[in-house]
Amino acid sequence: CSTEEYRRGQLYMVPKLADEMTKEGAGCECIANDPVEIATRGAGKFTRKHYHFIKAVPSYVRAVIPKRATFVIEQSWDCFPWSKTVIAHPSFGKFSMTITTLVADGKRNADGSVVLEENMHGLEAAELKIRQVRRIMRPSALLLGGLLHAHAS
Repeated sequence: CSTEEYRRGQLYMVPKLADEMTKEGAGCECIANDPVEIATRGAGKFTRKHYHFIKAVPSYVRAVIPKRATFVIEQSWDCFPWSKTVIAHPSFGKFSMTITTLVADGKRNADGSVVLEENMHGLEAAELKIRQVRRIMRPSALLLGGLLHAHAS
């Protein structure tokens, strides 16, 4: 599917999944959903969400841990096609996970294999040495295209 089709699918699925996850004592609580302007990326959205998982914790553990230990915080800056997400836990001040995503239309070789960009984010040499890459291939338009068109409008 194209980058635009992916974007439409993302705009539909993110709030849908957050809504489906939200049950009594568990799920996603949207704290902020505000416009943001990032000089190098343009206009977008900043969101802050709390993911509560108290219902997933066994009752004997719930009895001894503070309530603030049963959620994680997600902050996200989405200036499509670029986004940055930071996931942290309030009890672990120095620990967080940062995910930077850049969605791009793929290019293919003559044999049909995908051409992968080795430095999509324009990192310096020192950053390239320590980065961790997870390549995620989108489902084909044949499988997903009809579903996106049906639900995106």
